Amino acid sequence: GFTLESESFPGSGEGDSGRYRLTLSNHTKLPIENFRLGFSGPGRINSAANVTGGRIVTQLSNYSELAPAADFVLAPGAQWTVEIDKLVADKEKELMTA
Repeated sequence: GFTLESESFPGSGEGDSGRYRLTLSNHTKLPIENFRLGFSGPGRINSAANVTGGRIVTQLSNYSELAPAADFVLAPGAQWTVEIDKLVADKEKELMTA
């Protein structure tokens, strides 16, 4: 199967609104490719967020779907890590920082 480790780092409040780090581990015997990872979190991802290790494919409120680069293959025993900054606790906060 697969495991997903999710870490949330609160921001300092001074231009740092926090970030997520998600790590997907492949414990199967087969590689996977062309996949998406969907999740909901306590913070919504700001439209100006920086995404390292992947890209936002779909977003609706606090739900987001992420994908790795088009040529990425998650081999057996390997991990895919993606980090996202600029989290927003609610709509009002995003409007104030936009």
